[in-house]
Amino acid sequence: MYFRDRKEAGNKLADELYHAYANTDSVILCIGDAVDMCQAISEKLNLPVLWLLTETIDIPRESLTIGTMIHMGGFSYNPDLSEGQVNDYLAEFHGAIDQEKDEAIHKLNRKIQSSTDIMADSDKLRDKNVIFVADGLKGGAVISSISEFLKPVRLKRLIAAVAVADVSAVDKLHLNTDELHVLMPVANYYGVDHYFSENMDVDDQELVAQLQKMAPKT
Repeated sequence: MYFRDRKEAGNKLADELYHAYANTDSVILCIGDAVDMCQAISEKLNLPVLWLLTETIDIPRESLTIGTMIHMGGFSYNPDLSEGQVNDYLAEFHGAIDQEKDEAIHKLNRKIQSSTDIMADSDKLRDKNVIFVADGLKGGAVISSISEFLKPVRLKRLIAAVAVADVSAVDKLHLNTDELHVLMPVANYYGVDHYFSENMDVDDQELVAQLQKMAPKT
């Protein structure tokens, strides 16, 4: 099964979530650029959306993520790597990894500017059902980062709504969420765009404008 676009995947997830969460004290947590998916779910369930920005830090010359940064300043190492592997990579690629972290911070700060009203924080999520939405997940790096961000926050339930996830990500989601909706679990993950027929590049200003229409009412 492949999807025409993110909106189609969002509508399929909205159908699964509707009876339990429509018009409830819940909030959608949009991971990265899954904004079209979040919009489809938001419109069907009549729920607000908040944005959680992430940037993965990759090991040079290898298709492997060493960790993930989020806009609140946190960094989590990839739980799929052992402590020894992490230390070996840090010793070999210390300078390059530090440079990637600096670039990630600049990217996150650039997106945050003038959009604080749509950014997720502890106060906006506390005592709610949180439905975090992602278009694609590979491995446990991003999930670990989200878990660290949410660990001190008292939630009613944490629900994952994901279009595509590999086996490692699904296993990690089972351990870290109360409820799991994955439309397409895959053994081999080929990059998120592979699973969508239509992939559109949208600049940050357009994403922010789109999200601001779905932000919680103050």
